[in-house]
Amino acid sequence: MGWRGGCRTCCTSGGAGWVFLSNADLGRFVARRATAALGRTVEIGSLHVTPGRWLKVEIANARLANIPGGTGPDMVRVGRLAAEVNVSSLLHGPMLVRHVAISDVYVMVERTPQRVPNWRFGKQAEAGAKPTPHPTQSGPDDRSDYPTALDVAVQKGEVIYRTAHGSEFRTTLKTVTLQTDGADKPVHLAVDGAYNETPVTMTATMQPFSILRQTKTPMG
Repeated sequence: MGWRGGCRTCCTSGGAGWVFLSNADLGRFVARRATAALGRTVEIGSLHVTPGRWLKVEIANARLANIPGGTGPDMVRVGRLAAEVNVSSLLHGPMLVRHVAISDVYVMVERTPQRVPNWRFGKQAEAGAKPTPHPTQSGPDDRSDYPTALDVAVQKGEVIYRTAHGSEFRTTLKTVTLQTDGADKPVHLAVDGAYNETPVTMTATMQPFSILRQTKTPMG
């Protein structure tokens, strides 16, 4: 065949693969893999990926099941999530994302009356109701690979924390926006929502993501 024929074959196969990826709905495939990895049912209505220098990802109607004995059937629901990921950042890191749009979000974080937390998965879930170590006991989390998000917009969200005794702390998010010009630039945050039905609005200018990645340095 020769090297030229081999190159043509590789290019043709690669092009066909990209066309397939652009048109394929990967929702069921990814949901099955996520279900197996988390040990909890994951459903995805649709998932489409558009290749390019910025990889476009669009997810619709996703849900993560709650644990048995939880308040409701779902721990997480997302109506729509779209984002673009810089491909080179996947190879070299940290990941760089832009145009993140999320809407119709529901998150229930809780402990059952038996004090079983619903935020543990896989082997962690086997620990059951064992107390979670205080952060000072286990040391700070590694933030060195935390992604840079250039712009994020969240609409219509609700986050609920429920204690084992049934007390609820509810955060309602009408809109949340985050914007920065780069990993070493200030991050601008704006929130419009409510906490336990008390209206809350907040704007803040925070330090860059590069500071956030310094595990032993608090982010201002």
